[in-house]
Amino acid sequence: MTAKDGGRFDWRSFLVLAEGLAAHSTDENALRTAISRAYYAVFTVARNRLRDHECWHSGRDPHTRVWATYRNSESLICQRIGDRGFNLRDRRHRADYDDIGPHVARQASAAIRIAREILTLLDGLAEDDGCCR
Repeated sequence: MTAKDGGRFDWRSFLVLAEGLAAHSTDENALRTAISRAYYAVFTVARNRLRDHECWHSGRDPHTRVWATYRNSESLICQRIGDRGFNLRDRRHRADYDDIGPHVARQASAAIRIAREILTLLDGLAEDDGCCR
């Protein structure tokens, strides 16, 4: 479902796109894009979960605030989400701004693995666990 047909955009579809780019290309541009799309797939799902649990307040540096909210939670699962989110954010930042070097395919694979892990952790949270405490 997309915003075009009146529904909410499925941010998880970015991970599907990332997986396809990484699986079918050795082009550095495509691999860097895969890292970025994997990150944004989980960032927006994580942010929206905070929003839906009234734990989200927009402001400066939303990327740090999202992952810090999870990491500072009392829940060990939420803390793991925050730690893995910061790790993936750093990988996305390097892909978008730095010269990664010859290992971009490995970086893309790692980013996709981390993104899947975060989504699995988010999906495993109890319905009422907003991770904001």
